[in-house]
Amino acid sequence: MNRHRRKPFSAKQKKNQLQEKRARKRDQGNSDDEPERDHANNEHQSVEELEKKLSTQPKSSRSKEPTSSRLRSVFEKMTPAQIKINKELSMQPLVRLPKEALEVSLEETYPKILDFPKRPSWSYQMSKNALETREKEYFEEWLEKIYSEFPVDQLSFFEHNLEVWRQLWRVVEISDIILIVVDSRHPILHFPPALYRYVVDELKRSLVLVFNKVDLINEVTLDAWKEYFQQKFPDLHVASFSSYKREEDLDDVNQKVKKRKAVKRKFRALGIKDVLKACRTVSITKKNIEINWDEIIRQYDEETLDENEDENDESTESDEDTDEEIERLAENTDNVTISEQETAPNSDYITLGLIGHPNVGKSTLINGIMGRTVVSTSRTPGHTKHFQTIHLTKNIRLCDCPGLVFPSLLPKPLQARGILSGMYSIAQVQEPYTAIQYLAERIPIEYILSLKHPDDEESEWSAWEMCEAFALQRGFLTSRAARPDVYRAANTLLRFANDGRLILSFKPPGFFSSERYKMAQSQSSKDSGQIQPGSRHDESGNTDDDEDDDNDDAMESPKYRVGGLFGLLGQIDENE
Repeated sequence: MNRHRRKPFSAKQKKNQLQEKRARKRDQGNSDDEPERDHANNEHQSVEELEKKLSTQPKSSRSKEPTSSRLRSVFEKMTPAQIKINKELSMQPLVRLPKEALEVSLEETYPKILDFPKRPSWSYQMSKNALETREKEYFEEWLEKIYSEFPVDQLSFFEHNLEVWRQLWRVVEISDIILIVVDSRHPILHFPPALYRYVVDELKRSLVLVFNKVDLINEVTLDAWKEYFQQKFPDLHVASFSSYKREEDLDDVNQKVKKRKAVKRKFRALGIKDVLKACRTVSITKKNIEINWDEIIRQYDEETLDENEDENDESTESDEDTDEEIERLAENTDNVTISEQETAPNSDYITLGLIGHPNVGKSTLINGIMGRTVVSTSRTPGHTKHFQTIHLTKNIRLCDCPGLVFPSLLPKPLQARGILSGMYSIAQVQEPYTAIQYLAERIPIEYILSLKHPDDEESEWSAWEMCEAFALQRGFLTSRAARPDVYRAANTLLRFANDGRLILSFKPPGFFSSERYKMAQSQSSKDSGQIQPGSRHDESGNTDDDEDDDNDDAMESPKYRVGGLFGLLGQIDENE
């Protein structure tokens, strides 16, 4: 058998080969470090080229559905230089802000209202390809206009995938009443004023604002936010909802030590009647439809909920549904097939469309209204890939829209609020330390988690050192050098904030100087357990919560918690 003789490869040739390889990598790196947006070049860039530059989502072919990757959210990608600068800033000593820093206004969050892409005009005479081409060209023009008018460092991370925007267009078109769902801890962040103007002023539709996850804030805070939004937007209908019962002693205003519920909590939807009553106040009349809202609301009385409580005794949250579970859900769900021709509210139905940012709980709200699991949910943002419709009654249907992030001029440091509120997938956050710094400037993480400074107890803390101390406390070490895995620690802290184990709850302007707050403070001053700076309410410093959501089953025993501004903390180790 003939074999090729090995040719000699000298050390000099090997050296030249390595030098050429390094040069190619340097050239590639330099191209990545160039400004992401060159206005002159943007005039000729297509949306696909922009997506290739901006996408931070991994390309995966694990999904069996071809549309899953097509409907995956696309956001701007940070450059290595930006990541390096943010890391260095996170190593600077923290400056703890006063409680008034938690007061945020609509004008601060949205200094200038940016328009979002709307479906261009079309006609039934257009073919599908012609319509998609027009939408694509329009979206390219809108995207280029945004980046030509505003600097990259001022723009927030927002949705760059046309397919996701198309889902919003369809839901808004077919809905009679539009429910925008917000996280009650960060309501202003999840309420784009441009969307309100479009729905109420242009489409002349009714808009209901649903405060979700109200079990994580105090009633005083919720009432203040409701009053603020109703003053700003008189045509807005307001309701509240929660998947879990709020603790009677929950206090997110004053810093107090209280018991905390276990992380594994029993699912029980609260506030469904409030949501349906808000829909009832909207006067919608159709010739062929008569809706008895009072009868529908009566079905959600306390007695009815108690009968169905055993059916919903486990959380509907799951990271990834199996094929068998999806098939089971499909069999038990009265799904409505929406034809491609349906581009306006159907005369035979009242359609309630749920829209909002990722991970605010739209699908969970639908499951709560239906009284059973009809749509899959997950803690990971962007789990809902395609809008889906479900019958509530013969004449009322619910439409769940995938979450998407609207453009805004929120400065990059303030965009940590978006990460802390769960708008972006934590696993895809390139640099989590800025968000940890934003959190630590407002709540004393080091006292809550009983962290020990890596250098000296008297030293000043930085966000990086908090992550390092938490990594040492939890045993997060790198595989080779056994150094503290600060990235894993930062990700775990972000998950704590998302899950409500560390509560960062914002307030409307003037909250801490209002009579509402003073009365709450006066009432709470009678109770004991005030946290003093430097106190150690959890000497063990251990939180049995694993950053893996799959390990929550081990946390069913009664635990304790820190309520108030400091929020829900990690679990106390029962073995100590």
